[in-house]
Amino acid sequence: MNFSLPNQIIIQNISIPFIAIFIFLAVLSWFFNMWYEGRRDGFDEERLLDLSFVTFGFSFLVVFALYRLVGWLEIYRPYNILLGFDKWLLFIFGAFFGGIVPLVYLCKFWNWSKYRLLDIYVSAISQLVFFIAFGIYFIYKIPSVMPFIVLCPVIYILILRMRGIQFVSGVMFSIFLFLMIPYIALFYRAPGYLFFCVALATISIINFYLRWRKNYAGSTSFGRIYKTGKRKATRKTTRTN
Repeated sequence: MNFSLPNQIIIQNISIPFIAIFIFLAVLSWFFNMWYEGRRDGFDEERLLDLSFVTFGFSFLVVFALYRLVGWLEIYRPYNILLGFDKWLLFIFGAFFGGIVPLVYLCKFWNWSKYRLLDIYVSAISQLVFFIAFGIYFIYKIPSVMPFIVLCPVIYILILRMRGIQFVSGVMFSIFLFLMIPYIALFYRAPGYLFFCVALATISIINFYLRWRKNYAGSTSFGRIYKTGKRKATRKTTRTN
C-alpha cells in the first residue's frame, strides 16, 4: 500500500506543515491520558491539570534550553563532548526526563504516590509517541519509526491492564524504559546511542530497586526480624512458665 500524506496544507494562503496536526493530536492525547487515568486512580482533577501543565511546560523549557545550547556549541565550541551525541536523542531524553522532575516534586509536595503517576506518565507518553510516529511515517516515509506505530498501543494496553494488578505501581515505568533500549539499539544507532541505552537501563534498575525496597524490603528488615524473634521467644517463655 503506497499511502502517503502531504508535507504541507494550505489554509487561506497560509502553509502549515501537516505534521503539526499529528503533534497537536499527540499533545492533546497526552493531556487527556494524564487527566483521565489520574482521575481513575483517585487523584484530584484540578491538581492533575496543574501537574500536567507544569510537567509539559518544564519539558518544553528543557528542550528549548538544549536546543539553544547545542546551537551555541556548534558555533563557539565545535569540539564540545555534548556534540558527540545525536541531538534528536538528546532532545527526546531532555523532554522525557525533564517532565519527570516536576512530577516527582509535586507528588512529594502533595503527598501523592509518585510511582502511580510515573506509570500514568509513560502510558500518556506511549500515546503521544504513537501519533507523532504515525505522522512521521506517512508524511516523511521514515521506516525507523514504524515499530512505535505497532508497539505503542500494545504498551499502552499492557500498562493499563498490569499496573497495580499483576505489578505494583512503578514497575511498568521501569519496563517501559527497558523496552526503549532494544529499539534504540536496533533502529536508531545514532552517535552516542550506547550512552543513552546505559542511562535508560540504569534509571530503570534504580527505580525498580527503590520501588522494591519501599514495598518489600521493610518486611525483611533486621529490625522486624529482631522484633518477631523477640516476640516468639517471649511467648515461648510464657508458655513454659
